[in-house]
Amino acid sequence: EDAKEAYINELETNSSKLGGKAATVLSDMGAKDALPSMLKLLETSADPDTQVSVLQAFETMPDISMLPALTTILQKDTDNTQIRLLSYSCDIVGDIALERPSALSDETLDALVVSAFKVNAVGQNLWWECGRAIRKLGAPASRGGWSRCGSTS
Repeated sequence: EDAKEAYINELETNSSKLGGKAATVLSDMGAKDALPSMLKLLETSADPDTQVSVLQAFETMPDISMLPALTTILQKDTDNTQIRLLSYSCDIVGDIALERPSALSDETLDALVVSAFKVNAVGQNLWWECGRAIRKLGAPASRGGWSRCGSTS
């Protein structure tokens, strides 16, 4: 329990710049109680590697509390945001959709659909990751941006 608290403290302070590694260890422990601290680190860290580590930790324990932060990431452009952050975000949203499709807001659905069509300067895109998330969501995707793109299948 002391080790867990030390990892949570690192998430909250990132004083050793090991918050991303702390998120990984806590996810391996299944420490869902650390999610608020992980979310805070994701939202406050400017380091893409730390952000990716937090998103990778989220993959092991997707939770609806992550949706606002994931939506914010998906709304970013690929010129100023590393595409891997959007990729992980699509994947996690899809995992949440499998469990609770009704938890996804129209804003999240719109961000997910738009992200499927994003391409960065070197030609990387998110079609596979976001498309898979949309397929996991199934019919409820038609209430969001997907239907406005001309398809509901």
